[in-house]
Amino acid sequence: MSNSWINILKPIVERCLYEVPYQLQKESGRRVAFVKTDGDPAINAEIYCENLVKNELKKMAMPLILYSEEQGYLMNAVGAKFITLLDPIDGTFFALRELPGGCIAISIHETSSMEPVAAIIGDYLNKDIYWASEEGAFMNGKPIY
Repeated sequence: MSNSWINILKPIVERCLYEVPYQLQKESGRRVAFVKTDGDPAINAEIYCENLVKNELKKMAMPLILYSEEQGYLMNAVGAKFITLLDPIDGTFFALRELPGGCIAISIHETSSMEPVAAIIGDYLNKDIYWASEEGAFMNGKPIY
């Protein structure tokens, strides 16, 4: 099942790696959308990424929970077997400055146990994609040893 999740998430991450940097280059994408309860700002590019991921996952037509760092629950289906945790731009201020460290991070967990099923990270600067599942850990499709 975990490889299936990677096959689902990889095109979503690839799309974010292509589209989100353009959002970060625009003044409107860099603007603060709101300030979270912890005092950290959420910028429009992060909201853009959240919406992209949410809309793509909705196409799966399966009950899912999607929780994002910026807005919390974006999908909260009753009876969902899986929860998806999303950080649309981890290292936002690195990404804004086009420095290493800005990435999209998505992990899938079984809701009953919170056991991890799969995780994928896309690096906004160099476009590398890392993932891990029961099959192992990979960078751009090559095993990481």
